[in-house]
Amino acid sequence: MEKESYYYSQAQINSENTLYSFFSVGNYTIEKIVAFQYMGFLTYNVALADFDKEKNEYSDMSNSNNFDLLKLFATIFKIITNFLNEYPHSSLHIQGNTEIKKKLYQRIVKNNWEDLQNKFIILGVNEGVKAEIFNPNTLYDFLIIRLK
Repeated sequence: MEKESYYYSQAQINSENTLYSFFSVGNYTIEKIVAFQYMGFLTYNVALADFDKEKNEYSDMSNSNNFDLLKLFATIFKIITNFLNEYPHSSLHIQGNTEIKKKLYQRIVKNNWEDLQNKFIILGVNEGVKAEIFNPNTLYDFLIIRLK
């Protein structure tokens, strides 16, 4: 995904949590974070959250719809690449916390499959089924991403 992206910065919280932050600029300017949370067995959960100024906290339940989807996900995949380059033996667990987000994340992978499969191993997992190479025509419970 060599598309235009936002500038981002990294903050190491501790050995098991790493955050990257950036600003989404569209109808609004929204501070966003991509958090990598250690799950065990060299696997990290990936979470995307927006800063809610009114509540003074980050929320992964927001749906900002800032009309910058391509730039947003180009930034996220650059962050994922950066993280995996730092931790090359790690796997990333990606699962939307709503059905809409799960479908959106998989649609982004599907629409950019040609570029992504050159850099990443992407597996799809459904409950009770072994992981398989991502099939753009299948909806999965979650994805696992690793560097090639």
